[in-house]
Amino acid sequence: MLATYCPAGSNSPTQKFIGWKSYRVLAPPGKCKARAQRQSRATVMTSTQITQDAVAETLNAFHAAAASSDEEAYFSIFAAQGRFLGTDASENWTIEEFRRYAKPAFDTGNGWVYCPVRRTINSMDSLACFDEHLESEKWGPARGTGVMIQEGEAWKILQYHLSFPVPNELANEITSIIVRNNVEARVR
Repeated sequence: MLATYCPAGSNSPTQKFIGWKSYRVLAPPGKCKARAQRQSRATVMTSTQITQDAVAETLNAFHAAAASSDEEAYFSIFAAQGRFLGTDASENWTIEEFRRYAKPAFDTGNGWVYCPVRRTINSMDSLACFDEHLESEKWGPARGTGVMIQEGEAWKILQYHLSFPVPNELANEITSIIVRNNVEARVR
């Protein structure tokens, strides 16, 4: 798959080879709205490829809904029993809790923009696990990992975990700051 994306601060698409299909993430000035445009190089798709394609398209729609502040579309992608784990240790939310937290951002048109750069999807039957490297103009590199389940024809997010990757050479410094600020005490 060729992932086409626009690096932060750029309107020039960049491509990286990451598998068998091509997804294009289009970015107007200042925003990156995920929009899958398939350009298949395969003539015969296996059921695994079809599943992975459907999961990728769902994740692209998820990021596009956040970027366009479309609350209904964004939260419809979660399974009813889904959970969202955010970057703060206290952010381990049911979908209802996460929706209450996110509502002000969506209501004011300030959804978040995370552009997929690279993604890995593993699937078996009606279950898929994924990890995706993301880029945010505001936060820089991020990572999303999660589990999706198939409900009928639709793929739904059962768990999504957003994190900021910490380089190993900075881990001691970063974790020392966390310990020093007693950040873990905020975890419920």
